[in-house]
Amino acid sequence: MIKLRKGPQPAVLSRNGEPWKAEYQQALAAGKRRSDIPARYRHPEIKEAVRAESFDKCLYCETKISHAQFGDVEHIVPISAKPEDVVTWENLGYVCQVCNNKKRDYWDESCPLLNPYHEDPNDHILFLGPWVMHRPGDERGRVTARRLHLNRSALMERRKERLDRIAALLDEIALMPPGPAKTAMLEYLREETSKSTEYSGAASALVSIYLHDGMNGGAASTHLTRPSAEAALSPSAVDSGC
Repeated sequence: MIKLRKGPQPAVLSRNGEPWKAEYQQALAAGKRRSDIPARYRHPEIKEAVRAESFDKCLYCETKISHAQFGDVEHIVPISAKPEDVVTWENLGYVCQVCNNKKRDYWDESCPLLNPYHEDPNDHILFLGPWVMHRPGDERGRVTARRLHLNRSALMERRKERLDRIAALLDEIALMPPGPAKTAMLEYLREETSKSTEYSGAASALVSIYLHDGMNGGAASTHLTRPSAEAALSPSAVDSGC
């Protein structure tokens, strides 16, 4: 999970948001089941907009959705709790089928799941290799990781494969002398840990750990706060680290 920025509201939602909201609320008032009411929020233009702003990744687990599934446009705050937000742009996100099924209608106003559009997940969770852990004492981080099963076996395996590739790159870079080749490899590493890549949260954390510990003589750091991957990959940091 990484920090995301909400993009502009699609034109189709700007034009039709209020009528769609009224249609939904009137259908509920008439006794219709939610499953029988048209899911206007899944309009193709809306789906493309949320897909693009989350880099074609599930906003929770960061799996590239188009690799294996169609993906869902779903509500961050469930409409069972807030039906008035059925087509509210800020309440729509792109999620994988597994996370969507795990989340279901969970809602606790005193302990909501992390919302990567409104807050930085790094303030609540830690990436320790392929593991997602809550920061000590952080209840929302704990509930989010457990509710969404962010350490499910298939997800852990894919994260580990990704991290193994990043670790191999870091080893190669560490053995290279300063020069154009090393600079090019560092640029490639930046691209490999950018927000658009799969599991970039875990990959960026790994880069930060490697380079931060390298800058401190190879000793493992006991701090929970390290520089971001972007800061760790700056030319000055790399020259002193690898």
